[in-house]
Amino acid sequence: MFKDAYKADNARIRPTPETRARILSTLRETQASGKASLQSRHTRQTIRIWKAAGAAFACLLILCSGIFAVKGILMLRKPASEPRPVNTESVSGLSAYDEVYDIFSNISYNSHLAYGTEGGALSSAEAAEAAPKTAVSEDKDVPMDGAAEAATDSSADYSETNVQVEGIDEGDSVKTDGKYLYRLENNVLSILSCEGKDTKLLSQTQVADGSCNEELNGGSFLSTDDACAIYLIENGNAVAVVKSTWRYSDWWDEGTGDSAYSSDTATAVSVYDVSDRTAPTLSAKFKQDGSYLTSRILDGVLYLISNDAKDGKPVETKPETYVPCIEENGTEHPIDAGCIYIVPEPDSTQYTVISAIRLSDCSLISNQSVLGGGTEFYMSQNNLYFSRTIYDTEEGDAYTEDGYDVQEYKDSSHTELLRFSLQDGNIAPEAEGEVPGYLLNQFAMDEYEGNLRVVTTQDENTYRTYTDSKHGWVNYQADRDVQENALYVLDASLKTIGKIEGLAEDERVYSVRFAGETGYFVTFRETDPLFSVDLRNPEEPKIMGKLKIPGFSSYLHVYGNGLLFGLGMDADEETGITNGLKLSMFDTSDPYNVTELHTMYLESDWSEALYNHKAILIAPERDLIAFPAENGYAIYGYSTKTGFYPKATVEGDLDWSAGDTRGVYADEDFYVFTDHAVTVFRMEDFSELVQLSL
Repeated sequence: MFKDAYKADNARIRPTPETRARILSTLRETQASGKASLQSRHTRQTIRIWKAAGAAFACLLILCSGIFAVKGILMLRKPASEPRPVNTESVSGLSAYDEVYDIFSNISYNSHLAYGTEGGALSSAEAAEAAPKTAVSEDKDVPMDGAAEAATDSSADYSETNVQVEGIDEGDSVKTDGKYLYRLENNVLSILSCEGKDTKLLSQTQVADGSCNEELNGGSFLSTDDACAIYLIENGNAVAVVKSTWRYSDWWDEGTGDSAYSSDTATAVSVYDVSDRTAPTLSAKFKQDGSYLTSRILDGVLYLISNDAKDGKPVETKPETYVPCIEENGTEHPIDAGCIYIVPEPDSTQYTVISAIRLSDCSLISNQSVLGGGTEFYMSQNNLYFSRTIYDTEEGDAYTEDGYDVQEYKDSSHTELLRFSLQDGNIAPEAEGEVPGYLLNQFAMDEYEGNLRVVTTQDENTYRTYTDSKHGWVNYQADRDVQENALYVLDASLKTIGKIEGLAEDERVYSVRFAGETGYFVTFRETDPLFSVDLRNPEEPKIMGKLKIPGFSSYLHVYGNGLLFGLGMDADEETGITNGLKLSMFDTSDPYNVTELHTMYLESDWSEALYNHKAILIAPERDLIAFPAENGYAIYGYSTKTGFYPKATVEGDLDWSAGDTRGVYADEDFYVFTDHAVTVFRMEDFSELVQLSL
């Protein structure tokens, strides 16, 4: 999870006690008049986002830490001077780039002071001129013989990508319209006919260039251009391909040992006309700065989200060095200053870029760029929410004990939430709020009747440092670790109006699912409490039931009236050690007395569906529960009388670790896409019909 990875990453870069003491001592000497610009840990700040009279503030702070090599050594050193004050009082949607530059350059200056760097990153403009010019291949079409064209039958019975919110599509590696199959693998889009045993490969199109690595005189150049997801649009007559690109260049002087680098990322969407499935043609493009985070499609509009870390040197006359850029059909320009929102006391030069794109021609409807970054995103029919978790350290009492200088600390976290309205593709920031703790994933958020429901896990760790000033060393002593969980209900202004706190001490959230006026979530340490929550009165949410069973569910899915499916892991009740995959079906007809009706234990220890909901196919009307598992693809059915039962398993000499194994059905046939292959089954008895190589 993000939180675990975040803490692990910070643990790896934490300075030694001696270094930490030296840095803190230096900062106290050089910044006695105010707060130190370099803090050993991220200290909580209070931020507000507000909107009035057409102006909006937006803030989700992210600690943006560019790393710079100085003569081959990563250095933290004494700041050359005091940080410049960053005055952004009453800043809203800015009217001119010079306003953005003034604020951005001060943030950048303070950031560079904190890390004591020399040289460092080049601006994107400098990088573009200095980087080697590499040839980018054109999209290649490889037509196949024997293609028969047919109009998409809107009444065809076929599966769709498993999404969080009905009617809001999420990109994936396999899509079908019931007549054709679309597979994205290794930057190649394959189109096949849905014809059971007569299924044919119609075309393959290279939609991204992959990786490039070149050694240059005095430097190197690296780049990646990878396709991430596809969407079907225009009634199946077009395919939108979302791509992520990254470029990195470095240079060094062997004589002096000085070095510099440049790095930039971009997220793009390419639309292909597939009305002739044998020969897709590129029809439109759109690109925005930043690494790809996520995307959604609602009513023919693609919402594309990326994070753009601007860590180069800003040049006042070149807005592209301090403002994210977008590119529409070959024309690139910085985002309008009026679409940039900067908050009081910003300390990060990273933007979150959100664009609404009309996919018929890849034209931009609107966009917003917000200083900061999000980690989890949830979209309803009317709003886009994203969260940013901040890990806080608060200083407690300071005293002496047995000759040591003792300082108490408390680590905790809180999550900042931002709501954007999305009316007809017009993105507008509306509200900001915060809740204690951190979120598991997008399923921890849900909008219902204008309110946002959020489930969090809260960690609170206290510890002390013992400093021996005479000998110059510091020791750490952990005192207390507290972990518990909570549910919050927030109104449209993202103010908390209801909450339940202090749940499942010493456990964390493993899965969440909301179903109208009821919420379900699972916590775990040694056993799995499944909580059911009454949300009929948003101001007074109530726990209705708590079912304790071995193991835990990582994914929950409403299977039908009174049934809730869970995919997770079995675990030892005493130790919490996991034993293998577990399927659970819960009876939720009485939310005050939820029971586990049936279980099935699998030998597999892993499934992509544990952390990616798009990897699982659940179709109660077809009696199908299917997902990739270790060394195969598993297909199950379920009976309320007898429980789970296997229908088929796809095995063989395939690279299951490659991921993106998917299953879809169309009419009476089931298609399983594995590494460079598709296997077709007749669903009546799941007999294998044919296997094609891709």
